[in-house]
Amino acid sequence: MTSRPTAVRRPRSGGRPLPVTLRLLLVLLLVAAPLTVAVPAEVATAAEPALVRVDLNEQQPTVARAGDTVRLSGTVTNTTDRPLFHIQVLMWRNQAPYTDLEQLGTVLASEPDQPIGARLTEPSNYVDLTQSVAAPDLQPSLAPGESLPFTVTATLDQLLLPQYDAAYLIGVHVKGNPVREDATRPTIGRGRILLPVVSGAGEGGAPARTTSLTSVVLLRSAPSRVGADQFIDDHLAAEVAPGGRLRTLLAGAARENTSWAVDPALVDDLAVMARGYLVRGPDGLRPGAGAVDAAAWLAEYDALDAGAGYRLRYAQPDLAALAHHGQAELLAYGERAADAVDRTQNLPLLGFPADGLADEQTLELVLQGEAQVVLLSQTSTGSPQLARADERPVVSFEADAFAGGPGPEPDAPLKVQQRMLAAGLIRALTGEPVVRLVTTADQLGHDTGAEAPYLVREPLQTLAAGQPTLGYPRLTMPAGAVPPELTADQVDAVVDLTANYRAYEELLVAPGPLAQHADSILASGLSAAWRGQPAAQDTFLQPARVAIGGILSGDSVTLGQPVPAILTGSTGSFPLMVTNNLDVAVRVRVAVTSTNTSRLEVQPVDEVVIQPGETIQVQVAAQPSANGEVAVIAQLTTMSGTPLGPPTTRTVIATQYGTVGWAIAIAAGAAFFITAALRIRQVRRERLRKGEPELEPSLTSSGPASSLTTGAPSGTVVPGEVVPDHEPVRDHEPVRDHEPVRDHEPVRDHEAGAPDDEGRP
Repeated sequence: MTSRPTAVRRPRSGGRPLPVTLRLLLVLLLVAAPLTVAVPAEVATAAEPALVRVDLNEQQPTVARAGDTVRLSGTVTNTTDRPLFHIQVLMWRNQAPYTDLEQLGTVLASEPDQPIGARLTEPSNYVDLTQSVAAPDLQPSLAPGESLPFTVTATLDQLLLPQYDAAYLIGVHVKGNPVREDATRPTIGRGRILLPVVSGAGEGGAPARTTSLTSVVLLRSAPSRVGADQFIDDHLAAEVAPGGRLRTLLAGAARENTSWAVDPALVDDLAVMARGYLVRGPDGLRPGAGAVDAAAWLAEYDALDAGAGYRLRYAQPDLAALAHHGQAELLAYGERAADAVDRTQNLPLLGFPADGLADEQTLELVLQGEAQVVLLSQTSTGSPQLARADERPVVSFEADAFAGGPGPEPDAPLKVQQRMLAAGLIRALTGEPVVRLVTTADQLGHDTGAEAPYLVREPLQTLAAGQPTLGYPRLTMPAGAVPPELTADQVDAVVDLTANYRAYEELLVAPGPLAQHADSILASGLSAAWRGQPAAQDTFLQPARVAIGGILSGDSVTLGQPVPAILTGSTGSFPLMVTNNLDVAVRVRVAVTSTNTSRLEVQPVDEVVIQPGETIQVQVAAQPSANGEVAVIAQLTTMSGTPLGPPTTRTVIATQYGTVGWAIAIAAGAAFFITAALRIRQVRRERLRKGEPELEPSLTSSGPASSLTTGAPSGTVVPGEVVPDHEPVRDHEPVRDHEPVRDHEPVRDHEAGAPDDEGRP
């Protein structure tokens, strides 16, 4: 059937001219005549209850031109608990053209029965799925849960679309009845989809207008490495396996005129996995399962075109959170960690905040690190046009590029693809670039399928080199973003760990690769992957906390219990006990301060090396200036002076000092010897008084032996004096206190050997 214009009756001679509105309507009808054709059509009615689900899984062509026949295929599924009869599927369309994104957004948000549109009733436009008068050989009904396939077609002329270079809403209506005897067929289900229609007015039938299509594939994953070769889980093994998300994205990154950006942390972790690694679990460590696939992924990565690649910041830190919490300096850990990854260090930096969302504060951090290109979401920039910030290009990507199509079942892959094609056509009509950020395997499938003659692929490098149409972008951060940025507590958790790591590195006698590992852990702890997941972040950081212990709290290296110390000289020292509770050798200082330097001066212990698990005694040099007690404060520190735990206070007692001390010591010694001599003399006198044998003369007399038998000094026998025989001779008469001491008492006659009365000698 050929297309023909609608007949318009000319007004009679002398009659009133047609109203202006009617004349405009006639003009529109004449313009639309090339696309119109008189075919049977049935106006769709308002919503009836949906008894079936319609799944559209094929549309040909995806972009229509003049003369094309549009074919829709899918399935109809009975979603009730009873059989359905008289099932029929009809092609449906709405004739309103969509030429801007606002119109497109309106139709995407509409209810399934809006706009109403019309069903096509030519034989090729519908198909019966169950028995009817026209199809008695079909199965009698659609059982509960049962699905039946369908295909309906319509030429572009039959669709009666008013213009080219626009997107249209087409689809199918399903009619049927749950009652066999009722031959009426109300609408019991709908399926809608978008159809771009182009004129092909360009050279060689090309579209009249085209625009650039730039796809950026992100190669990244949540952090999981918590040790030199240990991982908190094994999710990367699944992602790099054949068919896994990262393996699929890597293949997409290799497409011609496709750009990609990689997280250095991902490459770093996969390099560790390829050498063999361990995974933590409730039962301890177990070998990881992804070593072979990690090596294969890295081999494919090495084959990518580096000219199409960028590197992201290490572990994708939450730049917005760092900016808003005033912790921009923490970015240094990720920068150092990235510098250590050979495979990515020569790639240009892509300035990309989490989800591409930024305000002015966040953009300041995005521009740090010499980012060559900034990639932001249109949600923040408000425009798809190329802009410039600090002489660097700012490219905006479509935040909803992979959003669903018209309902019902808006997220069906075919509906997503057709929505992307419709939006791309509208971008081409307005001269705006199409930029897509690809992060999942499903998105890659949509990106590959949503190609059209009016979308010309070019890499991000080419797009960024173009002339910007906007100046410095005015950015907004949407309120209530989901998930929210890292909280202050989440950032502080990394700040606390940072201080412990810094002290730990200073403590170690042989740090080895600790600094590099610390940079990796700290940068990963700030990853935007932990947005809305404080428990997951805590689980990731916990092994690091355990590994380094309570460094700053003083639990890892400790001072012994404070006990009083006594100094007995003008200079000396007192001991302190230091214990290393770690499993590695450490180096510390002991800062010692006197609370009264006029009475006691002390010296710090500049460096002490303590082996794992060892307790050692260190001597603190001290110089007292006066006797008494002085409080001394001892503080363990790193070599740079960072305190380790709280200080301890002990008492030092000075009992002697300087020359006075020596004088006192000498006097005490003299007193001791004098006292000892007097005691000896007293003991000797006591022995004489008690009649104990006299010591040898040579030992007790200072005179010569002959003096004992000569003379008769006082105390000898006087002539005429009678000495009674019975009276014993008193050899040693006790000396009275008032009498002078006689060293040599004369010996009486009988003592000189004279015979007694009996003639005995």
